[in-house]
Amino acid sequence: MRKITFTLLFLLIGTLAFSQVLWESTRQGMSVEQVQNLYPSAVTPDNPNTSVEAIELLRDTATLNLGRNYNFEVSFFFENNGLDHVLLTLIPNPPATRNTYDRIARYLTRRLRSEYYSLSDVYNNDKGDSSITWSKGRSLIMLFWVNSELKLLYGRFDY
Repeated sequence: MRKITFTLLFLLIGTLAFSQVLWESTRQGMSVEQVQNLYPSAVTPDNPNTSVEAIELLRDTATLNLGRNYNFEVSFFFENNGLDHVLLTLIPNPPATRNTYDRIARYLTRRLRSEYYSLSDVYNNDKGDSSITWSKGRSLIMLFWVNSELKLLYGRFDY
């Protein structure tokens, strides 16, 4: 009996250790039902606006304090019956500017550095689009400024 209890405890700890934290209380691999229990207002949209057929999508909204309060639409993407990544899109009220992106980038860099994330990539192109990627272990956080939209992705490396 002790061996069975020890084995089950070991498996539980191993499962939790390899389950990546994504955004807030969400973990990689969670089911749609588990995410809906955490975020009861998350619903499957009528027009999911995704071209990937294997992904289910739930949407909600959240206010995040990133140096100041910003409102985001939160999209939970599920692949192979589990949560794969979380995408936050700034709700433009007022419209986001490049200064908004720069301000959030500075804030996140300071905050994530204190959580032992390292800056792993910075991208800029001649159209004014930019992205910054921070990583820690297999976790990644990406801030995008593309086509005057600000997005924040919480995901993981698959390697």
